[in-house]
Amino acid sequence: MSATKARTRRRVGRAATPRPVAIDPAWRWHFRTLLALRNHLLSGRGDRCREPLEAMEPPSLHALDWLAETYDHDLALALPAEREEALKEVEDALRRIEAGTYGRCEATGKPIARSRLRATPWRRYTPEAARKLYGTVG
Repeated sequence: MSATKARTRRRVGRAATPRPVAIDPAWRWHFRTLLALRNHLLSGRGDRCREPLEAMEPPSLHALDWLAETYDHDLALALPAEREEALKEVEDALRRIEAGTYGRCEATGKPIARSRLRATPWRRYTPEAARKLYGTVG
């Protein structure tokens, strides 16, 4: 193998290895909290996704029992979608920390209050911007 090919291979190998990202000390607690939340959302993910796909048992003689079983089944189908949305929000917040844009409103660029970020570390908007965008505080 030529020296050029060997150097190219080494460079490619290094590029494929993710480098640790320096986290702003102001956001370390938030970063750790978001990582823990992401890990919690990911743990047991496959089992929760398979459960709703299992066949329901035939209806019992009691209509109320069947309604309860149907409700539980429908709820189990909805939960993975909510978990996926929550996971996306958490991962987006982690990326914002890594990019250095965390703590700033995505709509206005204004800082988001630290107390709000402590309560909801994946927050994207100031309350004013959330009201304008969604009619609610976000």
